[in-house]
Amino acid sequence: MDLTDTFLCSFTYVVNLPERMPRMASNRPKTARKPKPNEPRVPKIVETLKRAMAFQAQLESGEIPSQADLARETGLSRARITQIMNLIKLHPRIRETILGLTDTPNGLKLGEHHVRPLAVLSDKDQLSRFQALIPGFMAEVMQR
Repeated sequence: MDLTDTFLCSFTYVVNLPERMPRMASNRPKTARKPKPNEPRVPKIVETLKRAMAFQAQLESGEIPSQADLARETGLSRARITQIMNLIKLHPRIRETILGLTDTPNGLKLGEHHVRPLAVLSDKDQLSRFQALIPGFMAEVMQR
């Protein structure tokens, strides 16, 4: 047999593939379960404000030196960290009211996109604009 001879061979490979390919793991945290229709639903803005307050505590204690380090540690962008941290600039009464929201009554939808622009305003303007967002807000604030 000469080494220059060519052999033709055919092979059959059998590969068992799953019906559905598994998803790639992501760095995003798993979302919480969806509440049942009759269960009270805490608005996202409440969770975001709590997160901002926790971030602020970590920064003030020196546990995390900067917002850039906070972004790296949480996997969020620096821009998103800034957006979240700007919620700390809201008037304390507005923050109290937001933290007190347990359910969005009467179809009232209060989102971060409603509240974020208020953070750059003066305290007086924040309160008046927030009152326009939530009717009856000032009456509730005055009772405290």
